[in-house]
Amino acid sequence: MRLSIFLSRNSKVARFALLVVVIASTFSIHAAYAESWLRETFRNCPENKNVSLIPSNTNVVTIDEENGVIRVVNNATGKPIVTVFRIYTGKGGVEFYAHQRTIGNGNECTFRGRTHFYSIATDTSNVSKWTDITFQVLPKLKLSDFYGKRGPKLQFDVECVMSSTQEHSTAGDGVAIHYGIPNFGNRIFARLLPQCGEGKKENLPEYENIFEKAEFSLIELLWSTEENKFEIDVKK
Repeated sequence: MRLSIFLSRNSKVARFALLVVVIASTFSIHAAYAESWLRETFRNCPENKNVSLIPSNTNVVTIDEENGVIRVVNNATGKPIVTVFRIYTGKGGVEFYAHQRTIGNGNECTFRGRTHFYSIATDTSNVSKWTDITFQVLPKLKLSDFYGKRGPKLQFDVECVMSSTQEHSTAGDGVAIHYGIPNFGNRIFARLLPQCGEGKKENLPEYENIFEKAEFSLIELLWSTEENKFEIDVKK
């Protein structure tokens, strides 16, 4: 029996089949819109001008529309460059955009990472302006936050690496606080790590000592939808 004849003789089945098609189409359209919107927002971020969303053997792209996250791992240069873009929602539905780029393997002392938060405002010409609001959203953690008391003072802070001397700072030796942005949940994980300069394989002993003497190696930051910012929650 032909399908059209069967459906004409079974009106309830036909109506049910039509409903299933409509629902499936609605979900497909919604998913396509969500991905398109997330991709467009990612591309409009000033930090992502040179980041490709085209998957390849050396460019792994993960897009999670449900959690508003895009993660790109690029190995074209032999040293992984990881770009993370995530949307956090605050009070009144206001959106805040987290962007992070890390270079190198997290197990190596040459590992580097930078984290920024942005807000978007549209002017009278309908042009979107991205504003860096990192210091409004992310607490400025210090070494003392990991010591539970007054920690050592490192007067040089260049590209997120804190050093005790100008020579060490120029060479890229010191300690740094790295922020881990997960794919879901309302936390960010801050870790204290010793750092070394490009081409080196070991940290300087004094920075290893600073790291080892810290009381805490991990600080969890909790997103507050009422305050529209992250706050220190748990130290481990």
